This record gives sequence, structure tokens and C-alpha cells, in this order.
Amino acid sequence: VIGFPKDKYDVLAEPGKSYAAGTKIFDRVPTAQKLNDAKIAIQAAERAHLNTVDLDMLIDVHAIKSGDAHTAENDIAQVVEGVKAYIQNGSFQHIKSAKVKVIVESPMLSDKELRLATKIVRRSKAMAIKTSTGFCPRKTTAHQVRIITALIGHTKLIKVSGGVSENNFMRLKKAGGDIFGMSRTRDLKKALNHRHRAVTHRTAA
Repeated sequence: VIGFPKDKYDVLAEPGKSYAAGTKIFDRVPTAQKLNDAKIAIQAAERAHLNTVDLDMLIDVHAIKSGDAHTAENDIAQVVEGVKAYIQNGSFQHIKSAKVKVIVESPMLSDKELRLATKIVRRSKAMAIKTSTGFCPRKTTAHQVRIITALIGHTKLIKVSGGVSENNFMRLKKAGGDIFGMSRTRDLKKALNHRHRAVTHRTAA
């Protein structure tokens, strides 16, 4: 993850909690560091002979918490444009493009903050919006995905991650998720197969 903080998330970073500018939620990662992280990832993809690379960058949560849309928007723009320029001006034999997803860390945001973050991502040149890194103390909810879907529409892909399981997958999908990130894919596959067999049995009966 581009811009992932080195320190642990503050469990007190709760949705709706007011944060003054400069309040420590976790270490703020400068845009320059995010660009450096992106370059390292691109170089690794080039060594692996990949033609494209997926880059997930964390939105400036501090800026969102303080209502500073300009800083958050500028941070995304600099990373997206910087990645594009680095690939175009570099002497890469394999890498031709990069797809940037912006992580808004929705479990840490109030509804108002999530709407602000979503609008910023919608206006950006990023390929997709992603709900969470998966390291937040709380899980992504269907309510949060519905907020994102209502504002993003079909302008960006929506990747849902952070607590996705066989128990909530269908709710998150119905809420508008396009792509899902989860570690327990085997359990999900079993649950979906069971659901399919149950539906098929009822239809046959």
C-alpha cells in the first residue's frame, strides 16, 4: 500500500470524532514518500516482466478528518500524475501503465467525511476507490459501500475490503461493490456453492 503508516492505527480514530488539524491518528505520509513507494513498486513490477501494475494509495486521512479537500485532492493528483510521468519517461522494457486505486479507509470516517473522500476520488484520475486497507480496527459496512456507490456511480470501480467474509459478502455486493479483497476466499467459495445448491434445490422442487 502506497502511503501506509509505519505506526499502528489509533483505535480511537472513530467515525464522527472531531479531529483538529495536526491531531495524531497515525503518522502522516508525505506525498513525496508516496511517490517514492510507487516508484519502488513499479521497478519491482518491471523486474517481474509485468506490463501493468496495480497501485493502492492511502488517501490523506488527516486532511479528510479536518475537512481539507484541497490537500487530499492535490495528494492524489500528484501521485497519479507522478506515476504516469515516471512510466512514460522511464526506460522500462515491460511496464506500460499503472492502475491507481485510492483507499479512503471508510471505517475511520463519519458519513460526512466519507462523502467528502468519495467526491474527491470521483474527481481524480484514479481507476478505482477502495474502502479499506484491512488493517483498520473496524470493518467496512454495507452502509459505507452504499454511500460510496451513490456518489461514485459508474465513474470508478469500487473495491471492498476490510472484514469481507462469507457472512457479509452478498450484502456488500448488493450495496455496490465491484471487486472484493479478502483472505478467506475458500470459506466464501464454500458458502456461495452452498447457497447455489440451496437455490437450485428450491427451484427444482
